[in-house]
Amino acid sequence: MVDNIKTKLDIIPVRWSNPNLGDLNINIYGFYKVNPGSASGRGTVRNHLDPTIMAFTAYFGYSFNNLVDARAIKIDLRLWINHGFNTLTIEYDSMIVINMINKVTTTAWKHHGRDQ
Repeated sequence: MVDNIKTKLDIIPVRWSNPNLGDLNINIYGFYKVNPGSASGRGTVRNHLDPTIMAFTAYFGYSFNNLVDARAIKIDLRLWINHGFNTLTIEYDSMIVINMINKVTTTAWKHHGRDQ
């Protein structure tokens, strides 16, 4: 039966754009093996010439996928604020997390003491 399963792969090209002159760009990535499960995140802050200005990596332990991404955004924003930057663009690929940040939707997880 497994031999009859066909895999479909859609490839969609994605192009990240550099920010405007004087602006900064934040890229965030969350990583997890299973949802929920062991998770980590990383992020970079870049300028219009595209070199990395700052970067971070963090291990979050046991977590949920959207929470991992939200935590990575929070760390990157703290870096940005603590270094006194004024203008930024966040490039991120999850509308669920973006809507939670913009308070369009509520969180998709419940806190059980582990992911606060």
